[in-house]
Amino acid sequence: MRRLCLLATSFILLLPAGSLSLRASIETPLFDIHQPTVLAFFRPTSHADESGSRANDTLSDFQVYLRKASAPLGQAGIEVHDVYARSFQVREGMKTTTFQTKKIGIGYYLVSPGKKPRVEYGLMSDSDLIRVASEYFDMRIK
Repeated sequence: MRRLCLLATSFILLLPAGSLSLRASIETPLFDIHQPTVLAFFRPTSHADESGSRANDTLSDFQVYLRKASAPLGQAGIEVHDVYARSFQVREGMKTTTFQTKKIGIGYYLVSPGKKPRVEYGLMSDSDLIRVASEYFDMRIK
């Protein structure tokens, strides 16, 4: 499998070529929330933090599970974005919030207009992500 290597000042992130919509940069990504949304985040690591193949396996699992969950979530009207950054911003109307991914660095930020966000840390399988999204968005997802 071909890998894409992104370099940005203080970190290196190895990603499979052709991964989901890649958002990795020095700048903090901004997401406008107009509908139910899942922001799946994976924090880039530095050389010092990198734990070799274990980190690559985790990234690969993260991407596979997210790809599998994206279709049923999308069919239910839920936007899905993958975020490769240490932080990102969420804007709903005139209010903008910055979210820091913390030390764990992998997880899911679920948000819907007018509703308090829900954050789940750690790697989730596609079925777990669909279950959590069903609970949070209060909808049946097939």
